Amino acid sequence: MLKILLIDDNPDDRLLVKRSLTLEFKEIDFIEVRDEKEFLNVLKTEPFDFVITDYQLNWSNGLRVLKTVRSDRPDAPVIMFTGTGSEEIAVEAMKNGLDDYILKTPKHAKKLPLAVRSVLEKKEAEKEKKRLYDTLFTVFDHFPEGIFLLDKEYRIVLTNPVADEYLKIIENKKKGDILTTIYGKPVKQYFISPPNIIWHEISLEGNPSRIFELGGRNIVSDGECHGTVFIIRDVTEEKRMAERLMSQERLAAIGQLAAGIAHDFNNILTGIIGYAEILSFDEKLPYHIKRKIDIILSSGQRAAELIKQILDFSRKSITEKTVFDLIPFLKEFVKFISRTLPENIQIDLSTDLKKCIIKADPTKIQQVFANLIVNSKDAMPDGGKITINVKETLFIDSTPFSQMSTGKWVEITVTDTGTGIPKDVLPHIFEPFFTTKGIGKGTGLGLSQAYGIIKQHEGFMEVKTEEGKYTQFLIYLPTYQGEEVISEKHSALSLSMGKGERVLVVEDDESVRTLTINLLTELNYQAEAVENGQEALSILQNRKDEFDLIITDLVMPGLSGIELCNRIKEITPDTPVMAISGYHLIEEDKETLLEHFDACLQKPFSIKDIADILSELIKKRKK
Repeated sequence: MLKILLIDDNPDDRLLVKRSLTLEFKEIDFIEVRDEKEFLNVLKTEPFDFVITDYQLNWSNGLRVLKTVRSDRPDAPVIMFTGTGSEEIAVEAMKNGLDDYILKTPKHAKKLPLAVRSVLEKKEAEKEKKRLYDTLFTVFDHFPEGIFLLDKEYRIVLTNPVADEYLKIIENKKKGDILTTIYGKPVKQYFISPPNIIWHEISLEGNPSRIFELGGRNIVSDGECHGTVFIIRDVTEEKRMAERLMSQERLAAIGQLAAGIAHDFNNILTGIIGYAEILSFDEKLPYHIKRKIDIILSSGQRAAELIKQILDFSRKSITEKTVFDLIPFLKEFVKFISRTLPENIQIDLSTDLKKCIIKADPTKIQQVFANLIVNSKDAMPDGGKITINVKETLFIDSTPFSQMSTGKWVEITVTDTGTGIPKDVLPHIFEPFFTTKGIGKGTGLGLSQAYGIIKQHEGFMEVKTEEGKYTQFLIYLPTYQGEEVISEKHSALSLSMGKGERVLVVEDDESVRTLTINLLTELNYQAEAVENGQEALSILQNRKDEFDLIITDLVMPGLSGIELCNRIKEITPDTPVMAISGYHLIEEDKETLLEHFDACLQKPFSIKDIADILSELIKKRKK
């Protein structure tokens, strides 16, 4: 419904207007005004879409009406329909915002409906233009990157809030200023040319440091340049994430290499430790020989511990996860570790949490903190403070790591007031065997082991540092949502011997295969060995009831240990199968292994280790 405010003293003229417009517009309503009181009352109380006014009024004139309407309803269209005006009045009215001027003559009166429609269409077009303009500037102001416009004189004529912030940081410039150089280079050097766009990078030193990317293009119309539009964006976090991802990929590659080396070393150590243990049980050997055997055994065990650190880094070692409360665990750890620190180093635990339940391997988590504390101690030769802080952090929209899921995480920081880490050293601190300490003062495995253990627990680890001030290691571990359980471990005090049970050994490494046969013989088992899975299956097809237990390596040519186990269970489902290996498979969780095997054992293993597991499996089978 089109609502017209009709202002005219003459009732005949009002009738003329109404008849003329009613023929043109089907849905139309009129508010008729005859005096000033009615006029002012309508302005205050009545909505209307259009104003048609005479110029000559008993109580006023059209110019005053126009100015009043423009003051109160600036968007309302106004047409002056009069028989007493003049060209001067028309010009003055147009200057004050009149939309059209029509004379009350038979010739011109016919134009009134067309004029009204034309003005309405014009106003609607202006409204649409304003809506588009407002939308454009809303997008412009809320655009996540900085946008600014330079005119031909390099004056900043338009900016969005992000550009305001970045221009102030980089050049201390604002809208209205002249910008001829950016970070010491002429503005033209920052132009970019599609399609192969190469952004120009600006690195700002400081605390914190910032990295920006910038690019500009000329605005050309009809062959003439009217200015330049620039886009500027903060890529600091993007660059850091890329560096972090590259570092993680590099560490993963090193870890894969380390795991392979560790596997081969474990096979060698299994032979050294195993035969040393066999000899140590020989009571006929003289004391000085046994003493040398003990040294061999001790050296082998130290080497095995070193390999364990490598496997922890590569995330190939087997973990024994239990559910426990991290807060009392760390309290006990701090109490213990504080006794090993110099008197000039203070260590504190800070947390507002009453309880923090996680599912992890307590021994390995303790190893992580021990390694970090040793690292902090070495960074504070003149003393200082170490603070361990624990809190729960909820990530809703984004996380510190691209592979990290949103949700609740346990955030642990270990901060020291030491010397900090130099920038050239920082990218390498989690690499195995990398150390800045002198010869004999460190293996370079402490931080790499800590990193690997945290990744093994599906966590994340990073470091923040400033030379001469501090170093802070940040650890994120998944929170545990299940019920608390108490884990019980069985420990045997004596060597469990066999009773002549038959054991089939599947091992591709000849030295480990021979050692395992000798160990089983010492433990009173009857052992038979083959070097691959196909041979084992061939024997079992014909002699499936002859063996009480089967031991297999995990990684072998042809059939893998898991594949072999599944095939064995098809042939003889009641026969226990135990896995041994120098490293875990890709699915490196003990729980996954135990979905296939009845038990698993890590190389190198002791006689007691294998004796206890064999005894337990034989007992279960006999039940």
